[in-house]
Amino acid sequence: PKCAGRSFKKLISERNLLCPRILIHYHPHEYPNKMDNEIVIVRDPYTRFISSYYYIHKWWPKECRGFSTPNELAEALYKDNKEAKHIITVVRGINDHSVGGKRCKYINVFMPQSAWINKPKYIIRYEKLYEDINKLFKEIGNDVEVFLKHKNRGKIVDDYLSPIARKYINKMYKEDFKLFEKLKN
Repeated sequence: PKCAGRSFKKLISERNLLCPRILIHYHPHEYPNKMDNEIVIVRDPYTRFISSYYYIHKWWPKECRGFSTPNELAEALYKDNKEAKHIITVVRGINDHSVGGKRCKYINVFMPQSAWINKPKYIIRYEKLYEDINKLFKEIGNDVEVFLKHKNRGKIVDDYLSPIARKYINKMYKEDFKLFEKLKN
């Protein structure tokens, strides 16, 4: 979640004639079994947390009113604030799914990316989205340059994260940071 997956799936669907070997499978509430051609998009955990904050702030502003920035939410989570925990776990009762047969600890947009990943065949880095997508297409025999049509319309007003907020996010996304660092190069 919050890693351009829907935009990528739309691109693949539109290019079906160019990419007959890529099948689209949007994860249902129960994560699917391992697929031989699984593709995942991995994003920097800090920017993903910020994006997730603005996503829920857009759709559930009343629930988020006590936290005007991603930093405020992360600092409140660090302090074990009940309202902050509610926002990332059960806001509006949408935490009704599981990953790998286990009930999700957080709502989908805040779930660690590592929970969704099951030994994928391809990993695309969000920060190098076009470069990695074009490399993937070339690798599967479709040497065409592609661009995603969807541009994030969300407004990131404040991307500051204090040391306390970063400490909480580091703990929350510990495995994601390991994966992200491994893929950085």
